[in-house]
Amino acid sequence: MYKQVLIAVAMVAMNGATAPGQLLVSQSLYGINTHIPSDGMVAKLQSGNIAWARIDLNWLHMEPSKGNFNWGPIDAVVNSANQRGIHLYAGLGYTPGWANGGQGGTVPPTDPNDWKDFVRAVVNRYKDSIRHYGMWNEPDLDQFFSGTTSQYINIILVPGAEAIREADPTALRCAPDLAGDSDFLEDVLNAAKDYVDVVTVHKYDEQVSEIMKKFDGWHLPWQDKNYKEVLEDTGAWGKAVWFTEVGWPTADGTHVDEVTEQEQADLYVELLDEVRQRPWINKIFFYELKDDPTAGIPKWGILYDSLGEKLAYGAYRDYVSAHPPSEAVTVCDLRRYSLVAFSVGSQYFSDRSFTITSMPAYLAGCTGIQTKNDDKDETSEAWIDFDLDREADVYVAYDRRATSLPNWMADYTEMGDVINVSDSGQGYARLYRRTFPVREVVLGANMAAGAAGAGSNYFVLILPGGTGPPEKAADPNPPHLATGVRTNAHLTWTAAAGATSYDVYFGTSQPPSFQDNVPGTAFDPGIMSPQTDHFWRIDAVNDVGATPSEVWSFTTGSGPGDFDGDTDVDQEDFGHFQTCLTGSGNPAGTGCQDADLDSDTDVDLSDFSIFQACLSGPNVPADPGCAD
Repeated sequence: MYKQVLIAVAMVAMNGATAPGQLLVSQSLYGINTHIPSDGMVAKLQSGNIAWARIDLNWLHMEPSKGNFNWGPIDAVVNSANQRGIHLYAGLGYTPGWANGGQGGTVPPTDPNDWKDFVRAVVNRYKDSIRHYGMWNEPDLDQFFSGTTSQYINIILVPGAEAIREADPTALRCAPDLAGDSDFLEDVLNAAKDYVDVVTVHKYDEQVSEIMKKFDGWHLPWQDKNYKEVLEDTGAWGKAVWFTEVGWPTADGTHVDEVTEQEQADLYVELLDEVRQRPWINKIFFYELKDDPTAGIPKWGILYDSLGEKLAYGAYRDYVSAHPPSEAVTVCDLRRYSLVAFSVGSQYFSDRSFTITSMPAYLAGCTGIQTKNDDKDETSEAWIDFDLDREADVYVAYDRRATSLPNWMADYTEMGDVINVSDSGQGYARLYRRTFPVREVVLGANMAAGAAGAGSNYFVLILPGGTGPPEKAADPNPPHLATGVRTNAHLTWTAAAGATSYDVYFGTSQPPSFQDNVPGTAFDPGIMSPQTDHFWRIDAVNDVGATPSEVWSFTTGSGPGDFDGDTDVDQEDFGHFQTCLTGSGNPAGTGCQDADLDSDTDVDLSDFSIFQACLSGPNVPADPGCAD
């Protein structure tokens, strides 16, 4: 597995081994283009220490007719990458014939909503595995986009970026995967930089010095601006920049700029040295992993089509081993936060002296992200960016003074635990957790949309999946605030991930009192008082701790058989029962669920036996326990 920064009790030495089962987190620079890689290719990424793969999600192949999707090939890539800890950057593009009148894949769609629907469907499907989506490929070249700059902005970039944000507010929008036209890049960023989270650019040349000149080198006044100048002039400087295509084909007589295998390997190392000197370039994706076997196509790969290794494959692998990913995580405007080990006494902001005074035992000694309190008012939806090599629990320690949380935390569970801090104004931070699979994790800023009241920035703690307290129990039945609940109803809930048992709290007053610890997801409270408010809570428990649910409530109805709610069970109630009688195995009809006294969905002789037991006669209150 590629080397990353260790999240555990202590940081691993830069060239040291990591213990089996420990969680690794990093901000890895290293990637490569793979198109739609086979499992064998993904395995070569893993063995080559290459953390990132750029893959192709071509619209014309994935939605060959409107609304009919071919997910299979990309599902296979995603599954393989997840299993091997490889992170994916998905480039979207190329129009199917049904969306542009059969004019060819490079012509934009007639209706931008068709593109927007496709992008939204992709992000909804892969939001748990893919965090970065590219808006087309080299739209500044006619051979890849047969439209104007305005069409790219208004038909592709803006609608696609909107769809990504709607489907997954924490996913990042990447554009324009530019071939090299600085004027095109300037037009795009001037018009739509707010729709771009990561600026993606390409550059090919025989010489590394000429490649880097395009990024930040000197040029004559009448020559094209370099990329850095464009970013500065458009107000986009500070956005993440990814170098998503560069490479050199090895000699087979098909390309004018062919090099020997040794030259290819040397150029990889030379370029990596240059990119690492520019921390504003966050990732590099060489072109490409494997040779295209098609006759006449240049052999850009660092693997042969057979997956045999060229010299550049070994050179890239060895370079990553010698220069492992950064011990800092990327923040969207080029500032960096450090990965540190957190314990009592630790400083949790890099720009303040405040320290942790107490914390839950299960988090003591874990490593997390030391943020800056000066960033507390930032509002970006995508602020912190890091990679996980396997499933992990990410805890956000958020200011207890907050009156509402940012929208990007909607899927986080409040743990009920806190971290006490030396800042007397804050006092403590509440802990919220979300479990992530192998993937890149993107966290929004402290005051992103939805947030209110926080006076301090958050900080982050990370544990390997399954080593913390369980998730919350959910989906209560009876539902929260239900009315007319049967007096003999059982309490049920859905299982909480990581829980080994559940503490049940139940009663007719707040807070409900402890009743029992149960191994399953159901509890029989006995016969409840009719027409009474009841309160309950379920604490999911494991060896590490307990996670309480919200307190739920419901109101019971009349007793069993008292269908008209007059406290007795008499002839009027029998009339309702007769009307609802369906026989064994036939579900109760509309308005008759209350006659299913044994809760087996039908109304039959078993229910009649219960009704007989509850029959009390006019004006005689029924026995609440008659259904037992």
